[in-house]
Amino acid sequence: MATFTIVHITDPHLTSERPASFDAMARVLEHINTLEPDLVIDTGDIAIAHDAPTWQRAADLFGLLAAPVVHVPGNHDVHGPEGRAPFQRHFGPTYYRRQFGAVAIIALDSAADGARVARIESLGDEQMQWLTDTSADVSDDGVTHRICVNHRPLYTLEQPAQDQLVEALLAQNVDLVLSGHAHGNREYDHQGLAEFATAPCIPIFKESDEPSYRVIRLTESGWSQQLHPYEVAV
Repeated sequence: MATFTIVHITDPHLTSERPASFDAMARVLEHINTLEPDLVIDTGDIAIAHDAPTWQRAADLFGLLAAPVVHVPGNHDVHGPEGRAPFQRHFGPTYYRRQFGAVAIIALDSAADGARVARIESLGDEQMQWLTDTSADVSDDGVTHRICVNHRPLYTLEQPAQDQLVEALLAQNVDLVLSGHAHGNREYDHQGLAEFATAPCIPIFKESDEPSYRVIRLTESGWSQQLHPYEVAV
C-alpha cells in the first residue's frame, strides 16, 4: 500500500457562547487541509454547549475538510438534554466500523451518557457484543491496518472491563488506539497495544497541554506517529 496519512484531532469544545472558538477551529481545519491527509479522525467533545446553533456551526466547520472524517462522541457531546441525538443528527452513529482502502477503523462510544467521572464501568453489553461479533461490517479483504478510535483513554475503564476491551481489540489485530479526553498528549501501552491521547486542538481550558494534532502514517510494513503542537488563539 502507498503511505496512508491520518490526522488526529480532539476536544475542540465548541460553543456559541464563545464565538471565537469557531474561528479558531476554522483555522485548525484549514491548516489540516494543507497537509492533504487521507483521513481525519476526531475523537469527540466537539461541543461543550448543546444549543442548535453550536451543533450546526460544528457540522459546517467539519464540512470544510477535504478528507473524509471519522467522529466519535465525547462525554460533553452527550450530556445535554437530548443525549446523543444532536451528535447523531449531525455526525451519524456513535459506534461503527468503516473501511478506507486497506485501513479499517473501529469507532467506539465511550461517552458513558455524559457522566463527568474519572472512570466508567464499561462500554455496555450491547456495544461489547457488537465489537466481538465476527459478522462485522468491515471485510478483512485487503486490510493491512486496524485502528480503534475512542474518546476516553482505555485506562478510564474500570476492571475487568478494561482488560476485556483490550483483549477484544488484540483479538481483532488492532494496531493502535487514538483517544482524547485527557486534555494532554499521552502515550499508553496495553499488553503491547499502543494508545495515543492527543491534547485539545483549540485551547479552551487553561489546564490543557498546548493545542496539538497528531499525524499517523501507515505503510505496508508498519506505522509511525508524530505529535505537532501549534499556536492557535481563542
